[in-house]
Amino acid sequence: MTSSRYSAALIGAGSVGLVLAASLAKAGWDVSIVGTRTPLDKISLQDNGVSSEYSVNTPNVNQSFPQTRLLIIAVKSQQVETISHWVPAFDSKNTTVLVAQNGIDQQQTFRNYFSNSPIIPAIIYLSAQRDNPGSVNLRRIDHEDVCLPQQDVTQLLASASVTAMWQFPHR
Repeated sequence: MTSSRYSAALIGAGSVGLVLAASLAKAGWDVSIVGTRTPLDKISLQDNGVSSEYSVNTPNVNQSFPQTRLLIIAVKSQQVETISHWVPAFDSKNTTVLVAQNGIDQQQTFRNYFSNSPIIPAIIYLSAQRDNPGSVNLRRIDHEDVCLPQQDVTQLLASASVTAMWQFPHR
């Protein structure tokens, strides 16, 4: 994996998580996928008929996790307890947590696990299907697939050139 300006970790390698991780890898981020049943070295993305592959890491969950600038949590709400033993390893004022989970009160739910990290809730507007481990088929609904609140911390994502997929509404 090549060195980049930013690094991200993903917990939840389902369809939404893989699409978000692929968009970051496409923008030049180093991406690690934590806790997959099948270790991955790449994400295969089918985006409206165009196939792309992006390199990723799969760290061993029994060792220390890499320090990252962004942690994406893309698990269903009923899976939060299952992944809760991993998340404290990422709690740092230098790591932003993006919660890509439907529902409300994501910030309050995850504040129980993160005392130092800024937490950003995301609204996901994409249709994706995970075909196999590490392989996802994206069907674009519109040009705005991910909506984030306009906050100082979300400017990190904007500056990393992922805005082709991630939109920041006006205040």
